[in-house]
Amino acid sequence: MRPRLRTAAALFSFVLLGTGLFGCDQGGTTDPVTAEEARSRITESAAPLQQASTALDGTPLGAMSGMMAGSEEGSPNGSGWGSDLLSGLGAVLDTTGGTFNYDASTGVYAWTEAEQAWEQTRPADSLILRFPATPEARRNNATFVLGEYDTRSLPVGAPEDRLPTRIDASLSVNGTEAFNVDLRDVEVSPLLGIPQSFTLEVALPPLAYSADLHSPSEAPYRYQDRLENDGALVTATDATVEVLSGEAEDQNPLGEVQGTTQVGQALAVEYTAQIGALAALSDASAADINENVEVRVLHQGTQVATLRYDATAEQVLVVYPDGKTEPLADLLRDLGL
Repeated sequence: MRPRLRTAAALFSFVLLGTGLFGCDQGGTTDPVTAEEARSRITESAAPLQQASTALDGTPLGAMSGMMAGSEEGSPNGSGWGSDLLSGLGAVLDTTGGTFNYDASTGVYAWTEAEQAWEQTRPADSLILRFPATPEARRNNATFVLGEYDTRSLPVGAPEDRLPTRIDASLSVNGTEAFNVDLRDVEVSPLLGIPQSFTLEVALPPLAYSADLHSPSEAPYRYQDRLENDGALVTATDATVEVLSGEAEDQNPLGEVQGTTQVGQALAVEYTAQIGALAALSDASAADINENVEVRVLHQGTQVATLRYDATAEQVLVVYPDGKTEPLADLLRDLGL
């Protein structure tokens, strides 16, 4: 990736990653909210994020992921168990040419405890894997189904670079669906080589996530997503990205990025970034970044914090209304994020 594009992408990621975590309050007084009060409101209002994280850990997929990584307490053999399952797939799934070949990999495969290997039990139009959900399970009580999978090559980049355009997959444990993902309606910009539209829906009870990107003709890209925990809002984003037409291949194609991310019922983060202006600079300074990137944290409509890049400390700071600051990393750590 060229330096200018790399700079633009990093800043764009910085803005979006900072969106879900800060807020502001309408206190009704002329005195600025103190840093202590603002921080308290942020941490209290960020509870939906922490609750969602706890809910994820409690799902069958979350527990299974933890055990496969060997991080589940009380399961010292989790790492070896997960490694055996995953490494064994290399012997049955077709990866000719270094990419996953779905059509050549379909069939029903079952994990055999005695052989510690996958065995195809019958042909099928989908890829179906049956395996134990935990190291302690005495039978194959989990079923993963990849019902549809498709990719396409990108108009720019290496020939082997491929983008998933269709995914329909699910996981069930003991006969109950524990996870479902549906990716569809993917369109790629022929000039930029990036998605210009897609629809994604993920069900991970009690969590549900949806995302949508579309680009109406002659208009900026619009991105929206929403995360719910048992029907209650966790986060919701609505953002637009200006795509500049007629840019040369070595020039940044992005203009202004602006949007809002709502966290729970009380917090909102508003952000604007002039990506094009920053990308035009050969070496953006802290002043350039702060001039072209604005992140405001609101609680019930009143600003309680902003973000600012500090070149001396080489870190992002949270700036409270009374002028006090603290490293963003410290706030995130205390939020458990």
